[in-house]
Amino acid sequence: MLLFQDRRLTLFAIAALLVTVGVKASASGQAASVSPPQPSASPISAPTALSDAAVENQEALARIKEFLSGRENEPAEKVFKNIELLRGKPAGRLPGMMSALTGLLGARCSTCHVSGNFPSDELAAKQTARRHFAMQAMLNRDYFAGRNAITCLTCHHGHLQPPTN
Repeated sequence: MLLFQDRRLTLFAIAALLVTVGVKASASGQAASVSPPQPSASPISAPTALSDAAVENQEALARIKEFLSGRENEPAEKVFKNIELLRGKPAGRLPGMMSALTGLLGARCSTCHVSGNFPSDELAAKQTARRHFAMQAMLNRDYFAGRNAITCLTCHHGHLQPPTN
């Protein structure tokens, strides 16, 4: 069991995990019921025809892979401008990571990046994403012994905005 120094943080972390797995809390704070899985369409389903977003993402990833060709094993910061998350990691990890993110969040590349100027920090969504990555890293490091227990999918469930219910 994880023990936190601040009891409020412990309760918050436990409540967040319980909500994630479908346990509802009663007004007294005790677990009241476990919600059975509800059949629903997965937010991450394979489309039968490529959407405009999928086409945009595939084209952007193809340009990145072409630019990256032959430099996959170099540090990301030597290949790309304004890289923070993959600093010190092989540049070849970027396309797969960006592809996963667009699926995990239901986002377009242009949600965070200015078309034709990917290094730009002009869009607020890029800064928000960086703060979320820092939060995930801290949670995984401090509360899950470095395991990748908290991911974008933990809260977002395939949506750009996390569901509130």
